[in-house]
Amino acid sequence: MSMYVCHNCKKELEELEDIRGKVGRQDVCPHCYGDLHCCLNCRFHDPSFTNECRENARAFIRERDKSNFCASFEFKKSEGEDGSDEIDAKEKLSDLFDL
Repeated sequence: MSMYVCHNCKKELEELEDIRGKVGRQDVCPHCYGDLHCCLNCRFHDPSFTNECRENARAFIRERDKSNFCASFEFKKSEGEDGSDEIDAKEKLSDLFDL
């Protein structure tokens, strides 16, 4: 079961389970009323990338904690949910270098 967490208050958003992380531009957290459709909640947000996004973002978004119109937005799952993605990635990397 995937778990979604608000970037602002760090509380679980159980109601997103029914819609599989799809949120509208005006949706807000029921706990803190922070914007949900924002860069900081997106699985593509990565400060180490150009424009802080792993997608080919067309427009620069100044306020990453505010609602935006990005069409690539996908709500990220909570960090370290079960660790299986990290384990899979490490196994693939290890297999790559095994002779």
